[in-house]
Amino acid sequence: MDINSKGRILIVEDNENMRETLRIFFSKLGYDVRVADGGDKTFEILADKPSWHLVITDLVMPEMDGITVLKEAKKIDETIQVIVITAFGRTEDAVRAMKLGAYHYLQKPFNMDELEQTALNAIEKCLLLRENISFRKTLTVKYGFESIVAKSQKMMEVIDTCRRVKDLPSSILITGESGTGKELIARALHYSSHRSAMPFGVVDCGAIPENLMESELFGHVRGSFTGAISSHEGILRASDGGTVFFDEIGELPLGLQVKILRVLQERVVKPVGGTQEYPVDLRVIAATSRDIEEEVKKDNFRRELYYRLNVIRIIIPPLRERKEDIAPLLEHFLKRFNTAFGKNILRFSESAISRLESYPFPGNVRELSNLVERMVALEVGEEISTETVEKSFTMGKVFEGAEKISEENLSRVEEVGIDTFLGFTEEKILRKFLDLYGWDRKKVAEKLGITERSLRYRLSKYGLISPSDGDKENPV
Repeated sequence: MDINSKGRILIVEDNENMRETLRIFFSKLGYDVRVADGGDKTFEILADKPSWHLVITDLVMPEMDGITVLKEAKKIDETIQVIVITAFGRTEDAVRAMKLGAYHYLQKPFNMDELEQTALNAIEKCLLLRENISFRKTLTVKYGFESIVAKSQKMMEVIDTCRRVKDLPSSILITGESGTGKELIARALHYSSHRSAMPFGVVDCGAIPENLMESELFGHVRGSFTGAISSHEGILRASDGGTVFFDEIGELPLGLQVKILRVLQERVVKPVGGTQEYPVDLRVIAATSRDIEEEVKKDNFRRELYYRLNVIRIIIPPLRERKEDIAPLLEHFLKRFNTAFGKNILRFSESAISRLESYPFPGNVRELSNLVERMVALEVGEEISTETVEKSFTMGKVFEGAEKISEENLSRVEEVGIDTFLGFTEEKILRKFLDLYGWDRKKVAEKLGITERSLRYRLSKYGLISPSDGDKENPV
């Protein structure tokens, strides 16, 4: 194909004059054009690579008809668009051609301007379809089962189960601790299935405010409530034909559980404030880190909805039960964060890997990812050492501790203001470290991760003087 052409067009026409007229017409418009007379070589030309964007074929020809050309073109590449032209304008022929996937049907004599515009639109549709297929293939590579980093027997069993159920319409319930990769499995199920070309809608049940949840799920009609200045389709209808994923389904309010149950039973959606019901074709995948059976017993989760969702159960084991996956995950995240940070760290030391494999990872794969990100950021050599691992663990514990602010401290912040509270906290930390390291300013600065100059400024700010300096200034 000429890289400067507007697209590839094949003209199949038994009439030599018409064939040549169309060839010259489209060639002058900048298209890469070939012709066939509908004889023996037509199929061979149809199979030429790269694929044609558009085939313009006569309907009635001595050796083969346009319907045969249409079927063969679609068999070779379903994105090829076909325009059927004919001198015999029978309605049934047009209907048949359109049912078989023809883009358009034109009766001779036709307007050349109309043919030009129709061809342009057809090629645009072909390119859009191919772009969409390419994008979906990219998503399949990114989110398919091949993208899941695992080699443990437990995860291989999970993936095997997923492969067997990926195309079933049945609801799937994924359970496992937080950070195990439940959404990753849900996406793999969708993008590896026959629904992969359709939407993957995500409902984060724990993040959407309860007063907005119904509208987000079911949509709303204009004027149904204050602020509804336009209609909104909602996630369920937007996901029609594809998959809707309810993340942390256990967080869904009881009132909405009843409405989701009806969607699963009736396969219809009614927007907030509306009267019309819309049919939907959805495969539902739900995930939770809660003990869902216990939630049912406590009446926090509707039993009927539980039964509807728990048709196929997939249990993701925690990382501590599949330590064989830690090494490949370390390599995977090392590559990711090397790219993100523009670094070229080659490996983890064997002792670093052993240390990490001995750690229970209560936060599972998410915690491992965060830890590797921290290690790549801190490491200055070509190999991540045990020292870097330990430093990353320590830093992580500091961050974790910072998140746990007691109610008492929150009250004190309200009483004295944040600046006063932070100043008090900083002074207290400085005193602790100074006492711990015998007022060795160099050591204290190193441990606090600041310069000696910065430390001197802080000591002056809070009037902190070492006992030895105090004795010199106030001799007895």
